[in-house]
Amino acid sequence: MLEAANSSVGEAVARRALRLGDGAVTRILDELDSQAPAGAARTQFRYRQPLLQIHLEGALSGAVRAPTRWISKSGMTFLNACFVYGGTHGRAKLVTLHGTWNDVSFTVNACRYVEPYVYEVEVAFDEQIDPSVYSIEAGTTQVLLVDDQPLLARLVMRQLQSMNAVVEYVDSGKAAIEKAAKNRYDIILMDILMPEMDGREAVRALREAGYVGRVVAFTALSDPKDRDALLSGGFDAYLSKPFSREEIKGLLESSRAEPIISSLTGDSSMHELIGEFVAALPRWINTLLKALEQGDRGPLEGLSRELKAHGAAMGFEVLTAEAAAIETALRAGTSVGELSERIRHLIETCRLVRAPSKPPAPPAATPESAAGAAKPTRGKRGKASPKPEAAPSTPTGEQPAGGDAPQAGAPSPPATEPTA
Repeated sequence: MLEAANSSVGEAVARRALRLGDGAVTRILDELDSQAPAGAARTQFRYRQPLLQIHLEGALSGAVRAPTRWISKSGMTFLNACFVYGGTHGRAKLVTLHGTWNDVSFTVNACRYVEPYVYEVEVAFDEQIDPSVYSIEAGTTQVLLVDDQPLLARLVMRQLQSMNAVVEYVDSGKAAIEKAAKNRYDIILMDILMPEMDGREAVRALREAGYVGRVVAFTALSDPKDRDALLSGGFDAYLSKPFSREEIKGLLESSRAEPIISSLTGDSSMHELIGEFVAALPRWINTLLKALEQGDRGPLEGLSRELKAHGAAMGFEVLTAEAAAIETALRAGTSVGELSERIRHLIETCRLVRAPSKPPAPPAATPESAAGAAKPTRGKRGKASPKPEAAPSTPTGEQPAGGDAPQAGAPSPPATEPTA
């Protein structure tokens, strides 16, 4: 009888799994994105995990793999093959940008019919999360805007802020140098033709001071020779005036690229060595930038060889591959100018490298906490995650549908389709 019960549960879980190809899932998610309210983009962030592990409680108890659409600090949505009643509790293994996962409990808020055997399930997390841990789009970009034209600067600031950027503004190259010495920026967007100290002088001074962050030329100079001169003079990229919204968006997205994590992160004995390697990368980036500006082959070849050796040893195989390609080309006589794009790509790769995060120190044990502590769970992709101790609660302002009936306003499940 027990085997029959287990078989019944297994068949029920299987019925709940989507039977769609990747192309069909992408089409559905894109269509749902296009129907989203205009204001949702500021609080809901793209979270496309093709096979997120979901465990729903109730009649069809069990784990399924479901594609997700968006995530926020208080909830997310995923696609399911059957209707799920409001108030249903469950757990999800949220995959982080670092490839680990966190166990998060939730309550179903709503379930919307999309097409036959496809429903979008919206859930509210029992405790709020930081969405920037899971979605690149949720992270803010720190931008320093340098331009001596206040009206244009206000327009650019408005566009940047609408795309989740935090913007500081200065009107001279000298002020930009002072700001960069005191603050960390993901991007410095620098005008070229400015009085007192123009953009060329400012970026040269920044590089000489050891600044390795991204500096983008923001200028009306449109001649290809001007562009090449700016890129060889210390700038990382070039954005011409007038610009489009898509160009600004692409610039921000390039700064939010997924971080590169060592393949040896699982070996805690390597954490200190990896951390030291990552801490040394800014010095190497600065040497690369100076050698590129001066067209100096010697330092470029030596540093490429060094990065090739250290990259794979520290679990950053992508660094080794890119550095080895540059070293080989230099030995074959390829000029620095011809390799400039490859070298810039290597610099951007170095900027994405991250050291292993340090696990938080466990709280001091007390007799009360020891007696009532929940037993932790552990998965292949992440660290131990304690089971929630408190009863599930819904975030303020997000009331789940109650009881065993579908939420008001949501379509009832067709009689021929399974429900959870």
